[in-house]
Amino acid sequence: VRAAAAERSGEHSLRLTLTEGKYHQVKRMLAAVGNRVLTLHRSRFGPLVIPAGLPAGGWCWVDAADWP
Repeated sequence: VRAAAAERSGEHSLRLTLTEGKYHQVKRMLAAVGNRVLTLHRSRFGPLVIPAGLPAGGWCWVDAADWP
């Protein structure tokens, strides 16, 4: 599995787009090139955009209209 897109979003930040992934995939990819992951945030799950204010471990209702 490889990143579909990657961009630097800050001095110490990276934005990756994966089309599929396994457990700890991002951590393994960055470790392979000598980097480490301090924090990780999932912003989308397939077509669903995860609400920005949703806390870690939180959940929200998904309506059929939210799923294309």
